[in-house]
Amino acid sequence: MGELLAAQGALESTSVASTGFTPAPYWPPRQRILEAARVAVQTLLVRVASLAVYNPAADTDGRGVRFGLDMAMAMVR
Repeated sequence: MGELLAAQGALESTSVASTGFTPAPYWPPRQRILEAARVAVQTLLVRVASLAVYNPAADTDGRGVRFGLDMAMAMVR
């Protein structure tokens, strides 16, 4: 229970406004997320896909845009 409260406190101290991104309790490995997108489009008929819009000013190292492009490529390959 103490770990849960500590995680909740960490989430509350990191706001969307300060980072530009929604905080998560843990980050799954990037490759697992990309693989899930690949498997989804191989398993289901996907007619439309959408990427969330974000403020690129908060993405100073470009990781968000690279991830978005990698996700798009994973879905069309």
